[in-house]
Amino acid sequence: MFGGTLQEAQEYCIVKNRLLILYVEDRVNKQNIFCRRSLADNSIGGVVNDRFVLYVGSVEHYATMRFAKSLGAKSFSYFVILHVPVSLRNGTLIKEFPEVLGSLNIDKDLRPDKILRFFAKALEFHSSALVEDKKVLAKAESMGRNFIPESIKTSLLGREMDLFGKKGEWRDEKAHSGI
Repeated sequence: MFGGTLQEAQEYCIVKNRLLILYVEDRVNKQNIFCRRSLADNSIGGVVNDRFVLYVGSVEHYATMRFAKSLGAKSFSYFVILHVPVSLRNGTLIKEFPEVLGSLNIDKDLRPDKILRFFAKALEFHSSALVEDKKVLAKAESMGRNFIPESIKTSLLGREMDLFGKKGEWRDEKAHSGI
C-alpha cells in the first residue's frame, strides 16, 4: 500500500512502471471491512506488491473524492485500476490523465479469487501500455529529460509499504484505520 498522497502514488506508478489500484471508501462499514479483508488475503499479496500500487483513500478527503468522481465514480466505495500514461512532447516528459482500465463493484461477493481475476485481466489486456511507457521513459532519459528530479524520486521510493504481513494482515494500522 502506498504511504503518500494520491499525486505521489501516480508518480510512483510512473517511476516503477506499475498500474494503480485506487480504493476510495465512503465510511468504515461492513462492506469496507469485507473488502479490506479480501485485499489482505495472502493470495493477492504477491500480485499487488509486484505489479500494482495500491492507494486507499476516503471521500472525507475532498481531493481524493473529486479525483474519483472525475474518473466516473458515481457511488462509494469505489474500486478501480488505472494506468498513468506518460508522453514525450517537444522534448518534455508529461504525465497524462490516468486511464480507467476497469472497476469492480464493492459488494458482498468481493472474494479474493474475484479480485485476482480482475487484476489478471488488467495485466493481460493492458501490460502493453506499461511497455510503451517504459520506452517513452527510456527515450526521455536518453535525451537527458527526467519526469521527476532524483531527490523526489528517492523520496517516492521510500513511500511504498507492503500491504501484506506474514499473516496476511494490514501492516500499518494508520493505513488500516482510514487513510
